[in-house]
Amino acid sequence: MIYLVLVSRMLLTAVFVLSALGKVRNLDAFAEALAQLKEVPKRLTGKVALLVVAAEITVALLLVVTSQAGLISAAVLLLAFTTVIMRAISRRRRVSCNCFGKQGASIGERHLVRNALLVLIALLGAVGEMFSSGSFDLPGIAMAGTVTAALTILIYFWDELVDLVVPLR
Repeated sequence: MIYLVLVSRMLLTAVFVLSALGKVRNLDAFAEALAQLKEVPKRLTGKVALLVVAAEITVALLLVVTSQAGLISAAVLLLAFTTVIMRAISRRRRVSCNCFGKQGASIGERHLVRNALLVLIALLGAVGEMFSSGSFDLPGIAMAGTVTAALTILIYFWDELVDLVVPLR
C-alpha cells in the first residue's frame, strides 16, 4: 500500500505541476478558453485563470508536504474541473481543453474519463494512506518512479492517445 500512496502522490503532483506550468506559459490562451466556457464574466477570466493556476500549485505543494490532505485536495480540485467539463458538454460548448496549456481536443467525454481516472487514483491513494505502514526500499522507489513517469506521460498526452485508439466519427 505504501507504494500505491507514493505513486498517487507523485503522479498527481506531476500532473498539477505540468498543468500549472503549461497554463502560465500561455495564460492568455487559457483565459480565452475560460471566457468561451461562459462560466464567469469575461472581465474576470484573467483573474480566474490565475486562481486556477494557484489552486493547482497549492494542491501540488500539499501533495509533497502532506499525504492525506494533498490527496483529498487533489480529488476535490479534479471534481471541480470535472463539473466544469460536464457543464460544457451539456451546453454543447466547443472549447479547446487547454488543460496543460496546449491546444487540445474540444472538451468532451475523453476529459471526463481522464479526470475520473485521476480522481480514482487520488481516492485510492487516500484510502491506501489509512492502511499503509512500513518503510520504502530503493527497488520499490525506483519502480514507483518508473510507474509514475509512464502514467504521467499517458495523462499528459491523453488527447493524442485517445485520437490514436478511438475511431473518428
